[in-house]
Amino acid sequence: KFLFENILLTNPGENLGDPNFGVGLRGFLFNPSVTLYDLERTISNQLAAYARGIKILNVAVDFSGVDSNAISVSIKYLNPDKTIEEYLLNADLGTQSSAVYV
Repeated sequence: KFLFENILLTNPGENLGDPNFGVGLRGFLFNPSVTLYDLERTISNQLAAYARGIKILNVAVDFSGVDSNAISVSIKYLNPDKTIEEYLLNADLGTQSSAVYV
């Protein structure tokens, strides 16, 4: 689950060993030309590339919080033990993030 948060919050180019690693949620949040579909697709692609052994079932993003810096990301996945789990990231990217694991 640490891997999910790492993938979501790392900016592309920030990991010197792999410049393609990371979604860079902060950059998406402050870019008005990006759609939810673009962000969900980027997250799905990053998870497929870097969360090996985990099958991603659904990615959902929500910007509808009252704070303009807030974002929620829900990732439903099938873990290697063949159980379905959900990872929720509720983040105020203006300050700090908090993750909830279900």
